[in-house]
Amino acid sequence: MKKRIMAILLSAVMILSLSSTAFAETVNTGNALETTALDNGDGTYSIGTDTNTAVAEVNGFGYTTLAAAIKTAKDGGTVKFLKDASDVTIPEGTNVTIDLNGKTISSANDHAITNNGTLTVTDNSSDSSGTVDGGSTSGKGALYNAPGATATLNGGTFTGSKWYVIKNLGAMAIDGAAVKQEDIGSSAIDNGYYGNLDNDCNVIYPTEANVTLTVKSGSVTGGMNAVKNDDFGTLNISGGSFYTNASNGATILNWNVATITGGTFKADESTPAVVSNGNCGDADVGQLTITSGDFTGGVTLFGQPVGTTGTATATITGGTFRGQLLKPSNMEFSIAGGTYSVEVPEEYCADGFAPKANGDGTYGVHTHSAVKTEAKEATCTEAGNTAYWYCSDCGKYFSDEALTKEIVLADTVIPATSHAYGTEWKSDDTNHWHECTACGEKADAASHTFQWIIDKNATATEAGSKHEECSVCGYKKAAVEIPATGTSVGNQTDGNTGSKTADKPISNVPQTGDTSNLALWIVLMAVSIGGLGTLFLFSRKRICHGKRMK
Repeated sequence: MKKRIMAILLSAVMILSLSSTAFAETVNTGNALETTALDNGDGTYSIGTDTNTAVAEVNGFGYTTLAAAIKTAKDGGTVKFLKDASDVTIPEGTNVTIDLNGKTISSANDHAITNNGTLTVTDNSSDSSGTVDGGSTSGKGALYNAPGATATLNGGTFTGSKWYVIKNLGAMAIDGAAVKQEDIGSSAIDNGYYGNLDNDCNVIYPTEANVTLTVKSGSVTGGMNAVKNDDFGTLNISGGSFYTNASNGATILNWNVATITGGTFKADESTPAVVSNGNCGDADVGQLTITSGDFTGGVTLFGQPVGTTGTATATITGGTFRGQLLKPSNMEFSIAGGTYSVEVPEEYCADGFAPKANGDGTYGVHTHSAVKTEAKEATCTEAGNTAYWYCSDCGKYFSDEALTKEIVLADTVIPATSHAYGTEWKSDDTNHWHECTACGEKADAASHTFQWIIDKNATATEAGSKHEECSVCGYKKAAVEIPATGTSVGNQTDGNTGSKTADKPISNVPQTGDTSNLALWIVLMAVSIGGLGTLFLFSRKRICHGKRMK
């Protein structure tokens, strides 16, 4: 009985095995499949892949050669690696996904992977240990993507220690893979043509080409440059991390057209630059655009590669930049955004933009929002100003409406003119002063110092006149009358002692030719002489009488 049961089971296994093989051969056009009866260890058997002999699996069927597996999956299928492999080639016209499954594809005599078709690389192993290793063979890398080919790297780690890790002459996207370069003398990724057969995988340098690399996520580290965007290359980075510590390169080296909209970019302090940008011809226009991203380190943030002959351009509208901001001699900056650890020089700013301090220790640029202050004339006591424009956002002053001529506030000040006092005295009834010819301000104000001035002497029969006049300013009061004297004898003072006479002075000496009072003078002299004689005789008489008395 036992023998009959065993015979039946063996017959069933053989029938299933033959059926599977026939089915597989029909579906896979004759490619051998490694399917067999597998002992489950419990007295039962199952049909499956013999992993001891199969190197890859497609849709649950094992293959002893990768070529057979790739041919089977050529129309969008997935080849799951079951063993390590080397020198894998994806033929032109093939669209296949490679699941590294934690295994390693290495370089033996050629690139670890050569892609001439459409290739997607993933790694669905639990520890993401799948690796594509370019090894240390000169001129060979982990992945060569040929002209016209398309490669998408969604997983796996690509490594190398001699030559480029990845050489792209077609279209490539990295979204989750890691690229590591151990050779400090080569870039981790070279996107585009170098210009010689050895570095271009024996492809003749074209007159035109379309080579693209898009990085959405993942990491690229090490090498002279983490990424070199070479001749005819177009580089688009929206995410991922990039780093190098090379002493003779940059994290990103752009020769042609590069656009960065995100990602993290770091360089060692001894590395010349985080981003280097050069122009040396039609295939190397040196056009760099940055709208976002985080950039840190390097001797300077932006550098210029050796061999630059033309003027490269860098247009920056966003991003965070930590490091020195120095403009290479053959590169023009147009900065219209971003946050910087150092002040942005005025000449680096895009048209209409100007440097500003953010107030938190960082710097940026902005468009001026300036308010005009109208011109104001200076007065004797208050300063005036010329017309000027002030931007409250950056605190800068400008002398023109176009905001191209920066000044300081002191440049706008028109000093007060100070008073301009005339030499002529101004006066009223009680005071005199000097007056400012501009504003009328008074100075040197004081009370009048009056003295009498005789305008006309009075006579015995005719009144005169006099007035008070300030000896300082010449102010005159109204004239007053000097009454007629009624006599011609004596001095005519009438309160005029010490005053000046406007006509001729009055004298007590008779004027020449004036005989009107001569008789009077003779009579008075006779009386005086007679009086003196009587007095003399009387005195003599008393003396004589006195002698007799003694």
